[in-house]
Amino acid sequence: MDDMALMRRGRLVVGSLPITGSQILPLVLPVFGGQYPQIEITLIEDTSSRLEQLTASGETDLSLLTLPLQEPSLAWEPLIEEEICLAVPPGHPLAGRTSPVPMRELAEEPFIVLKKGQGFRQITYNLCEQAGFRRASYLRAAISKRSSRSSPAAWASPSCRKC
Repeated sequence: MDDMALMRRGRLVVGSLPITGSQILPLVLPVFGGQYPQIEITLIEDTSSRLEQLTASGETDLSLLTLPLQEPSLAWEPLIEEEICLAVPPGHPLAGRTSPVPMRELAEEPFIVLKKGQGFRQITYNLCEQAGFRRASYLRAAISKRSSRSSPAAWASPSCRKC
């Protein structure tokens, strides 16, 4: 126990969302491994809701999650802040905009949301409600390169407009 407290040896279980893990962990883990070579790191990738449960129960030592958290027993510390961008295909009426797009202008647009349990899904719902609208239905998708070719307008564009 003393070795782990002093970070000399042991096992660290890290929970991460797949996208977050693919962006942040490749930058952090080599540095950590170099400083603490006797610490074995185990990575668990899952949805936000599942990672919150695993962290609350002690099955992960820490998890990289998106806010807001649903599990009240967890303490959190912000690590990064990211912008949320709107992606539309070329030719869409919003594609040429250079200024931020207010959320209320998106009330009639189709939305693609991540599967249930993903934090970004709840963020999308919250942003819509804060703008004064609630979608009757959302398209649900898992992220994959294959699905980007057959998805609705809000999915496939390389252009990004701030909301």
